[in-house]
Amino acid sequence: MRIIDKALLRLRSLFRRRNVDAELDAELQFHLDQLMEENAQSMMGGMTQYKEACRDMRRVNFVEDFVQDVRYTIRSLAKSPGFTAVVVATLALGIGANTAIFTIVNGVLLRPLDFPKPDQLMYLTTETGNALSALEYAEFRQMNQSFSAVGAYSTGGARYTTGEVNLMAGLTAGDRPLRVRSISVDANLLKALGIQPEQGKFFSDEETARWTGTLPPPIAILSHELWRTAFGGRPLVGQKIEIEGRPHEIVGVMPPGADVMDNRTQVWLPLWLHPSMAQQRGIHVLYVIARLKNGVTARAAQTELRAFLENWGERADTKDHVPMSRPVRVVDHTLQLRPLQEAIVGNAIRTIWVLQAAVGFVLLIVGANLANLTMARAGSRRREFVLRAALGPVAGGCCGSR
Repeated sequence: MRIIDKALLRLRSLFRRRNVDAELDAELQFHLDQLMEENAQSMMGGMTQYKEACRDMRRVNFVEDFVQDVRYTIRSLAKSPGFTAVVVATLALGIGANTAIFTIVNGVLLRPLDFPKPDQLMYLTTETGNALSALEYAEFRQMNQSFSAVGAYSTGGARYTTGEVNLMAGLTAGDRPLRVRSISVDANLLKALGIQPEQGKFFSDEETARWTGTLPPPIAILSHELWRTAFGGRPLVGQKIEIEGRPHEIVGVMPPGADVMDNRTQVWLPLWLHPSMAQQRGIHVLYVIARLKNGVTARAAQTELRAFLENWGERADTKDHVPMSRPVRVVDHTLQLRPLQEAIVGNAIRTIWVLQAAVGFVLLIVGANLANLTMARAGSRRREFVLRAALGPVAGGCCGSR
């Protein structure tokens, strides 16, 4: 059949050439029109892709997508107020608990103490955390080679036996006294802390080393916070106020936040011990804070202390109630050095970290619960998603998928 068709086409081309050429032109034109239409459609799709690529290069698509996602999220949440309330409450529980505990962790463990080079500050006590005697404090100051400054404080002494004092902030006789927290310090402690007074001056060596007489020098330093709240920030250096019924000259004001061992100290008084108390080795009333010399490590200072404890009695030329490395009797004791921040936090370090881990686990549970809620809600919209997939991306977009 193909041979006959070819023979007929040749005969027609020979005798009716014009008709055959016209049919050929028409057929070619038809195919050309078809190709042009297909190319035009593909170019239209390509143009859309090119436009999207150009937008991506300008990096503006992510902003538009983010805005659309936010709008879609708001619309979705507004349509399901019950689901929204559950999500918000669950997130508030997890995030709120973690924020609260991390605030404690940051303030107590991660943030350094408000002193210059706080990692150099060490705390010296007995092995049970109790105070030293005045003689042990003096002997340690003479023996040590690791510290640039060694100071002491007490929350009791003389008439100030509770760590609190009555302070008269008013100017008239009828004013009621304030009960404020106090601490007794020597000049060496203020040097060890490395802070500077906001106003006035600190105690001198002579004012805190006179363990004679029946009363300490009538001078005091106020905390910045007490100076602002009780005295309104008025000039006070050189003025006298009553502390425990006795006029005290205010020689200085501490910088904001200054404190010792998180005592919330409001009044700083000169360290003073009765002479008989200062000479008894069995009376432990002084806590010691020391600052390491530059380049000296805490391990080196602890090694030096252990060496002192091996022969403290020989160094002090006495065998009466001296610290030792290995106590054997109930009345014996030894000494320990710890970083000041560790001493302040104490046994709470492990508890705080365990609490942080616990609330972190709560946040993990919150995230898992929200994921389950979202998946359950998505399952309830299965028919909607199937319909959108059947309509296609263009129809889905027209229907407001975002």
